[in-house]
Amino acid sequence: MASSTSAPYSSGETASTQGAQHRLIWCSRQGRVRLENTESEQVRSRTALFNWFNARFKALADANGPTKYIRLMTPWRKPYPSKDGWVAILPYDNRQWAVVLKAAGREDLVDHPHFNSFAARQANIEEVYSTLSELAGALTTDDWLATLEPHGIPCTRVNTPEDLLVDPHLADVGFWQHYDHPTEGELRTMKFPVNFEKSPVSVRRHTPHLGEQTRELLTELGYDEATVDAMLATGAARQKTEEPTA
Repeated sequence: MASSTSAPYSSGETASTQGAQHRLIWCSRQGRVRLENTESEQVRSRTALFNWFNARFKALADANGPTKYIRLMTPWRKPYPSKDGWVAILPYDNRQWAVVLKAAGREDLVDHPHFNSFAARQANIEEVYSTLSELAGALTTDDWLATLEPHGIPCTRVNTPEDLLVDPHLADVGFWQHYDHPTEGELRTMKFPVNFEKSPVSVRRHTPHLGEQTRELLTELGYDEATVDAMLATGAARQKTEEPTA
């Protein structure tokens, strides 16, 4: 199989998808399809993911120093609480930091020796990001986005699980779908996130009750009707009983 480069940000859960994509690329280049077993192991995948940045500090076998990217590993590099929600802000250069500090009302920090250069911020990264966490509460999430996006400063809204239920984009693509269950009423479910042109995924049947499909499954396994009846009668198998009607 031809060599290919895995995306460094792939999680263990997407490793199989990455492998399938690489396989398709290889097949397209070879002009033929070849089936083969593909192995994806979660420990290796997650190690590759979480150590992509860290491991390069040990790229030289005799390198000294910590095996970590301190700017990435600080616990303060995370989403921050804004005045009305959560926001992720990641300024990089001096110009971007000046915009963020001024917007938060801390222009006095622009020339502070711990903030005025990349080297200074790197050497004081815990203080720098903890300060950013405090300053994020100065504005609402919308105000942060309106202020930072025109300057090309990485920032985004961070949704809570509740926010996702009313997210405009998810609503536009029909991600949340509703259907009626015969006994539980209206249910909300998530649309399958991958679109297939010729074989779209859809909800074709309701979620079964415990034991609802016992007879059907045993029949598919090859048991005849008499054997299934005997299994149900002796308790070797159970099926859902009809709900009593008033």
